[in-house]
This record gives sequence, structure tokens and C-alpha cells, in this order.
Amino acid sequence: MTVPPGALSTSVRISIVDLGGDANDPRGYHIYDLGPSGTFFSPAATIDLPAPAADSTQTVVIEVIPLTTGLIMLDMVQLFDVASTLNPNGITFAGCNPTDYYGICFSFMNPSTTQTVTTAEVRIAPWQCYSATNDPPPGTAPGDHCDFTGLLIPCTPADLDLTPQLPVGGLPPGGIGHASINLTAPILAGCLGSSFVGVDALFREPDASHMTVGIRSAKDGPRVCTNASCTTTTLFQGIYPLKKFNQLNYLIEDFLIAARF
Repeated sequence: MTVPPGALSTSVRISIVDLGGDANDPRGYHIYDLGPSGTFFSPAATIDLPAPAADSTQTVVIEVIPLTTGLIMLDMVQLFDVASTLNPNGITFAGCNPTDYYGICFSFMNPSTTQTVTTAEVRIAPWQCYSATNDPPPGTAPGDHCDFTGLLIPCTPADLDLTPQLPVGGLPPGGIGHASINLTAPILAGCLGSSFVGVDALFREPDASHMTVGIRSAKDGPRVCTNASCTTTTLFQGIYPLKKFNQLNYLIEDFLIAARF
């Protein structure tokens, strides 16, 4: 790795870890984990990586899957559960001021100790199920989840990219940001008929090494493809909403949006 003089504003310990081959795709040669996440070089750094032997009919491709903004998810809530004129007994969630019931608010953080994040993009991926588990009595429920024995499919169109507004100059090291999205028009219309809707909010698809880059509103949702042809899948590997109580002492944690009509 070659780092030009002055490319970093302070001393940073750079790591490159060889994780070996890709167990889910035999075409993959090696996977390298570069850290720390959120590190920016100006001017750009260069990395030389070993490549497998290839003949004239083959092309060697390097696929870069970055933590696109260097940010991590902290928590998520649906608009229905937040205190407002619509729900005076709801919870208080920083940066969330709902005007209707259908949408989400989420909070995120810049985990870097040295770098400011100046741009961010979040992919909002909704999915639907036609039956949900029922909550136990107030104060004892972990939240409501999809009953995966019934119909469980993505909404169409499946994804919406959201650009959260960051502070002027960017989100500083250790800084926390907030964003919200109304799901009525752009997304829920793509869900087929009356159903319950779960939501994934992703800086990138999380994996066992980077779980906090994505958050899912409720458990038992769709499996995630682990190769290009989706012949192998895995469970969602991100995080889930934190426990919180509304003013009636009702536990709010994992959730589905009731998009029934």
C-alpha cells in the first residue's frame, strides 16, 4: 500500500487482513478487509494485491465493497410509535417528528476517532409478510415479527436510496446523526395488497464482520443472497432496534408497519 505524503490529516494505523477465499463463490480468489473504516485519503492511496494466474480468455476483476460512508446504524423506530399529535403517548426519538403513521426514523454514528464523514447514502429496502406474531401483554413483548410460515416477499420496487442530511462540514468523529423517511408514497404502494411491512436500512449489506452497517426493523424477514446468482442465502446479519418504552410503559423494540387497508 502506498500512501502519498499528506494524504491523512493525522497518524492512522492502517490494516489489511487477508480473509482467504470466498466460501460462497469459488470464483473469488481472496477477500481483503481494509481498516479502519471511514478512513479517507487525499490524494488517493494505491494498493497492490496479488492476482490468480489467468490465461488470455480470462479477466481478473477486483470488486470493491466499501463501507460506503464509514457510518454505522444505532437504532430505528416506526413513526407510529413516536410521540406526536397523532400519538401523544408515544416515545421520544431524537430527530423524529412524524406527520403520519407510515415511515421510519433511524439514528446513525460516525465511529471514527479521526475522520469526518461528509457524504452518506442509505438504502431503504422494504419487505412484506401477510401474518405477524402477536405481542404478549404490555411491558413483556420483544416486539412484533413476521410469521415466516406465511407469504414473505420484497416490495416492488424493492429499494429506495436516501441521502441523509449531515451537519455543515460533515459528521465529526463520534458524531450522531438522524434521518427519517415517509414510506407511504414511494414504497408502500409497491407492496402487494394489505400486509405487514418490515424495513431494512443499510449503508451496505451487513455481514458477520460488519453487523452495524445495517438495521432491520423486525426479525424473521427475507433471507439475503450471498452470491450473484442468489443460489446461496443467509439470515440477515445486521442489528435490530433497541428496547424502549412509551409513556404507557409499553415496550417498543422490533416492529412491523401495519400497511393493511
